[in-house]
Order: sequence, then C-alpha cells, then structure tokens
Amino acid sequence: MRHAARIQPRELARRLTEASGPRPVCLLPPEVHAAKRIPGALCACIYEVAFPETMARLVPDLSTPLALYGADAHSREADVAAHRLAGLGYADVVVLAGGIAAWECAGLPLEGDAPRAPLPDPATQPPAPGRYVLVPQECSLEWTGRNKTGRHTGSVAVAGGGIELRQDGLRGEVRIDVASIRDHDLADAGLNALLVAHLLSEDFFAAARFPAATMVLDDATPIPGATPGMPTHHVHGRLTLRGLTRPLCFPVTLARLPDERLAAEAHFDLDRTLWGADYGCGRLYRCLDYHLVYDHVGIALRLVAEPEN
Repeated sequence: MRHAARIQPRELARRLTEASGPRPVCLLPPEVHAAKRIPGALCACIYEVAFPETMARLVPDLSTPLALYGADAHSREADVAAHRLAGLGYADVVVLAGGIAAWECAGLPLEGDAPRAPLPDPATQPPAPGRYVLVPQECSLEWTGRNKTGRHTGSVAVAGGGIELRQDGLRGEVRIDVASIRDHDLADAGLNALLVAHLLSEDFFAAARFPAATMVLDDATPIPGATPGMPTHHVHGRLTLRGLTRPLCFPVTLARLPDERLAAEAHFDLDRTLWGADYGCGRLYRCLDYHLVYDHVGIALRLVAEPEN
C-alpha cells in the first residue's frame, strides 16, 4: 500500500480558511474525536466495518476535498483510509502529516472535551494494581488434543480463584473443575460421550480421584516492548493435576476492561504426560498405531476478574 499525498499542519490550517479548502476527517474512534479534534472535523472511524457507509453518509459528493488525519506519524489509519476512499471513488484526498499529534505540536487550535489532554487510548492502559476475584461464568479454558489423523477440541470449566496484581508482579490461583470436561467437535452423541468418558478415565485425567486441578500463579515478568494485542507478561507458576504438581510458564496478555475489571488471555501447549496422563504416548508405549496421541495439548485460557471490593 502506497502512502497518500501529505499535507503539513500549517499548510492545512491555511487551506481550511479557504472556501474551497478540504474537509478534515478524524479517523479515530468517536470517544477520541469527542475529546480532541481539529475544529470542524467529521468523525469516520476507520476501525469500523461500516466505514464506507459512514463516509457515504457524511460526504456523499465524491469530489469533495478531504484531509484525513489519525493519531501520529507512527500509526497507519490515515494511509489505510486514503487507500479505501480512493477505491470508493473519492478523487481529492490528502493526509495530514504526523496526524493530530503534529497539529497539536504546531500550536494549532483544537476543540473537544479535553483538547489538551493526551489522546484517550484504553488499549494502552494497564489494569490497576489490587486484588481481583475471578468471574467463573466469564472465564473459559479450551483445549485441543491432537493425533496423526486429526484433533479434538473442547472445554473445561474454571471454578473460581483470584489474582493479586502488584507493581512488581502478580500472584494468583485458578481452580479448574476437571470433571466438567466437554468435547465440542463430535456431533455424534454416542462418540462424544465415549470420548469424554475416556478423558475422565484413568487413561487421561482420572477425574473420579482428582476432580479438581489448581493453577498457582507465582509471579509475572513484563515482556519488554510489548504493544497492545501482544503478550505483556511471562507468567511463572505451578499446575497441580492428577495429584502431581509441576512448574508452568506461559505468556499472557493482561488488559484493563472498560469497567475496571481485568482480563488475562493465554495460549500455550501443555505436555500432558508430565502429569501422568500418558495414554497413547509414543515415548512410553510401542505398536500404538491409531491409538497414538500427541503429547502436547493446546490450551486457550481466558480469565475475567473484578476488583475484590
């Protein structure tokens, strides 16, 4: 994707005073536009699927000159929008070089609810330190088991727990209801029940003897340079499963939710055989043929927690 034509802040400010000057268009979310914007700017968030329809409603005349702006020189929203608008037939589009940050740096006028405050960006705000309690109905633990002919996917319920988030790391506990294990991919009820019974048996997770598992979170180390949407921490802890406790380390993305709750998202592989679930392990058994089951189980864990108080 090629860069669209640029216009410098002061040149845009001069052109906005002309009757034939371009119409400024803020490409950021409505809450950002409400807080800080170039005077007279329209708002058409490029992140919305309905961006083309929004532009058609706001600027139905394809010959209208437009000056697009995003956050700063490092973000891509203006070039993406210019490319899409060109495909929609808008013929006179320029991009404000450096975005609204360059406009503000040039000392040019701004309007909005908080025009001199930093751009609001909840995605960059870490969760507040404190104690959080898991909300089990909003948590999930999904698993993927594999063999040489395919895979099975399913879930197991998070029963409860909590997280203490501190300036220097975190501690926590996640309680897992092993007996709740479910398969999601087998449509045949009989085969589904057979697989679940197999997983609950001594061959795998011995749920009758060990109906619960516990994941203890001992610490978390920040990942340098992590950007929004990437894992933010390496978690170090222990998993007790089938009565055995083994160390566990995995990357996690910690995020602050809009209601001040905490979300933690992790994706990693777990070697089931380290906890004695060794059915079909090619390292321990021979002549398995179609009974061979790969050692690693894929885990997708999402935790949602609310402040303890």
